[in-house]
Amino acid sequence: VNNSTRSIELLKKQSQESNLNASLDALAALSLLGYCDYAFEGFKRIVKCNNEYIRRMALSCIAYYTGTAEAFDTIKSIQNDKSPVVVEEIQKILKNINGKTLNR
Repeated sequence: VNNSTRSIELLKKQSQESNLNASLDALAALSLLGYCDYAFEGFKRIVKCNNEYIRRMALSCIAYYTGTAEAFDTIKSIQNDKSPVVVEEIQKILKNINGKTLNR
């Protein structure tokens, strides 16, 4: 096993950690290394957590590291989140994509 394989294995393990900040970092790194599908599934898992600030960061990661139509559908599907912090992030993402803010 070479160092690259070990690094990917370590990042995948880190992405499953209970420390969601560390998980987000590992998933972002995996996405940049071409493991976008794996990272996307991890971001979708994290976006369901209770911490609104972690959810906000997971949404940004979905948008900026995966950038697929499915990613934007995922973001749109939670646009009625109860957290103003999360809704603000969703609107910012969609504005950057569509050139306009969603009407709530």
